Amino acid sequence: RTALPETPPPSEPVPGPIPTPLPEPAPEPTPPSIPPEPNEPTVPPAQPPPTDPIPTPAQLPATTLPVAAVGTPSLPEPIRGAAPIPLYRPEVANYAIIPPAVATLALTSLGTFHERQGDQSLLAQSGAAPAGWARVFGSDFKQQWSGTVSPGLDASLKGYQIGHDVYAWSLDAQQTLRVGLFVAQNSLDGKVQGFAGGFHERHTGRIKLGGDSFGAYWTLSSPTGSYVDALVMNTRLDGDSRSDRGLRIDTEGHALSLSVEAGHPFTLSPRWVAEPQVQIIHQRIDLDDQHDGISHVGFDSQPYNTGRLGIRFKGRYVLAGMPIEPYLRVNLWRNADGHDTVTFDHTKRVKTAHRSTTGSLGGGMVIKVASDTSVYWGADYNRDLNSHDSSGANASLGVRLAW
Repeated sequence: RTALPETPPPSEPVPGPIPTPLPEPAPEPTPPSIPPEPNEPTVPPAQPPPTDPIPTPAQLPATTLPVAAVGTPSLPEPIRGAAPIPLYRPEVANYAIIPPAVATLALTSLGTFHERQGDQSLLAQSGAAPAGWARVFGSDFKQQWSGTVSPGLDASLKGYQIGHDVYAWSLDAQQTLRVGLFVAQNSLDGKVQGFAGGFHERHTGRIKLGGDSFGAYWTLSSPTGSYVDALVMNTRLDGDSRSDRGLRIDTEGHALSLSVEAGHPFTLSPRWVAEPQVQIIHQRIDLDDQHDGISHVGFDSQPYNTGRLGIRFKGRYVLAGMPIEPYLRVNLWRNADGHDTVTFDHTKRVKTAHRSTTGSLGGGMVIKVASDTSVYWGADYNRDLNSHDSSGANASLGVRLAW
């Protein structure tokens, strides 16, 4: 038998030689800095490019406007760089209009001498209770006042007045002096607008006023046609102001009015005369404080001082045996400086200016229908001569009876 050769057992691997680590490369030497030559310009080191500043959130433009909740009133769009727009509730304009509306109410009852008594040629009676007179009047007007909320009023006014001479004296030079008493009642109803919610001339509500007046007059007349008329009148006020939101306050108080008027005719022809006139009116208004459920509302009015310069052209004719005196008149009315103040919760004051200039043009007629009865009427158109868009018309119809 042939013996197989023995297979040697596997031997363990013999470790190889350990590699020798390579040496780290030596750093390159930094060349020495060469100082610049004295006359050589120095080049500044390079700067990083500038970056735009990151705007703050307040500077970023709004991508979309905020959406108001349902029921929120519309507001004005803000304008970048413009002054802030104050926001007043509608009742502010509604209450600011009350004092000037009261002054207008009382002034209409006061009127002028010729609106009340027709003409000085009718004042020929003397003695105790020699004559009485009465008139009805009305007006329709639109007027705006300057002030914090620039209130405006579109209103109609109507009323009546009844007076009676108490006594008339015949003086030297054939002059006649008479004193008398009168009562009057009138009412005003109108729509109010003003600066509210950030918008101008916005409708804010309505106002209703009533006035009960009692007064006395003193009149001196002469055969030449000249006259001097003085009057004092107190008016008790009652009414209310209601906003479009339903908030309201009562209007209670009183107004005191004083008037002095004079005129003298100059002959133009056998039938026509020109009569210059001047009138000065002083009014004081006192209104009670109120509360509308949101704030206390207080009123403080400076005196109203009004002047009138006018001229009346009057003719003399006879028609069917009745003396007829037609006339044309032109007046310039001027309210002096002053203001009304409405105070909310004793802190916030809202002012409305008195100052205004108004021109009026009108005409009328006086008819002596009998020796003891005269009828007279007149009408005028009024226009504000300032920048305000204000105008109106008024009319009056009266009768005078001698006993």
